[in-house]
Amino acid sequence: METAAQQPGVLTQASREVSDTSREAAESLGELRSAIGDISSSASRASAVAEEAEEARAVDERIAALQSASGSITETVRLISAISQQSRFLRPRWAAPARSSSGWTTPAACCASRRRW
Repeated sequence: METAAQQPGVLTQASREVSDTSREAAESLGELRSAIGDISSSASRASAVAEEAEEARAVDERIAALQSASGSITETVRLISAISQQSRFLRPRWAAPARSSSGWTTPAACCASRRRW
């Protein structure tokens, strides 16, 4: 009889433990779902940051190419300037353009002076 009298108490206790365990499992499941949502959100943000980083890398490459081109252009301008300076010194005296009475070089005066030579 004692066993029969203890059985309802044991079943009640077991039922409470199952109920508590189920509630804890439900709470844990809710926390797990929230964590999965956070991870998904973080992954989306990380993906967006990675795309922006790739775009920034492409912009950096374009900037480097433009800087290189600018350096080449600068070097070409320096070379042309040096050639221009040297051509002033190397130009024969007879090749100097004729000057008009006002002191300005005119195309007609230049052509006329060259015809004389």
